Amino acid sequence: RFLAIDLETSLSEEIRARLAETTEAVAECLRLAGYVGPFGIDAWTYRQDDGSIALNPLGEINARMTFGLVAWTLAERQPGSRLL
Repeated sequence: RFLAIDLETSLSEEIRARLAETTEAVAECLRLAGYVGPFGIDAWTYRQDDGSIALNPLGEINARMTFGLVAWTLAERQPGSRLL
């Protein structure tokens, strides 16, 4: 059951850069395949056995409208929102 999306993240600049790079690469691949429309990607961080945090920058491509896109759009209309 969907409960909420937390729009406040504490991602490092390194992780943000990798996510942006991954998103741009996915956008280019979708464009080359002829797709035109919204998309989202599933990515996550996880704790490794040694305690460090690692990033999986691309678990899935969602070539459709996503809850995340809807949440960010609503947040732009409701300044100050962090949890939708």
